[in-house]
Amino acid sequence: HWAELIDVTRRHHEAAGRKVVTVSPFNEPDLTETGQGTLEDFYHIAEELRRMPAFDSIRISGGNTLNTDRALEYYTYLRDQLDEGNTHQLAGTFDHYAEFFQTVRADGRHATNDELHNVMEAMVGSEYGLQTGIWWGSAEYARGEFCKATDGQRLAYAEHRPNWTAASVY
Repeated sequence: HWAELIDVTRRHHEAAGRKVVTVSPFNEPDLTETGQGTLEDFYHIAEELRRMPAFDSIRISGGNTLNTDRALEYYTYLRDQLDEGNTHQLAGTFDHYAEFFQTVRADGRHATNDELHNVMEAMVGSEYGLQTGIWWGSAEYARGEFCKATDGQRLAYAEHRPNWTAASVY
């Protein structure tokens, strides 16, 4: 039924003239208090979506974790059903955040963070393979300026992992 609900939602948005490029069964399933379901449930919903022809040209995304330390665990378990690896950075280590995007890209899948909270997450993600980012919250000036700058050539990148800081020059 969960897959059917995702399909109904897809149809609703497409009927309104929008193009659906990615779907995901759960958002932040590692936050178990929300009761979305188990990792096995996520896998089976994604598997069911794979069977639906309407999703042949729509990426199926996972693990969508809030904690980067759990991102590879979820992604690896779900990998056979995914076109896209996705994580957020609300907890976890810099090392796991970078490693996640490197792993997704090495697997030939699309690398996404659909809840970018700050420009640093975008800089780091871009350095390690991030292909799609969606800002969480308001479209602040710094975010827009970063997006405009990234149309140019990156001249330098530096990071300090213990403090979760990074900088780039375009």
